[in-house]
Amino acid sequence: MVNLEDLTAAELQYLRSKWASEITEIDKEKARKLDRLEDRLDKQAEEATAEAELEASLTLAQDVLAQLIASGAAQALIDGQQAAVDKLQDEVNSFGLSTSYVSNTDAMLTQMEMDELAQASALRTARIAAIDAL
Repeated sequence: MVNLEDLTAAELQYLRSKWASEITEIDKEKARKLDRLEDRLDKQAEEATAEAELEASLTLAQDVLAQLIASGAAQALIDGQQAAVDKLQDEVNSFGLSTSYVSNTDAMLTQMEMDELAQASALRTARIAAIDAL
């Protein structure tokens, strides 16, 4: 195996420059992965809030429908409320797993990738420090 001490000054400078450049690219990739994960988690939270609000509206509409039926309201009112309930139910049913959904497995895999990138960056940083120490 070749040791750093066996390399010429030019070779050491080349390696230092190459590893410094790689550290920059690795750090950018790590930041991109983190940004994508955070964006997906934010969108997932927004969608969950929207779905919860829609479900609350559906529950309220169903309660109103039940009250109309129980009170013997005019059929036209009941039919109108039933249409509103059906529309809200369709909207609730349309919510599913979106492309922004992040499972625990997805999050763990992304974290592992970011950890690996951090280790690669740290290894290069240590090698640069070793060159600087010569």
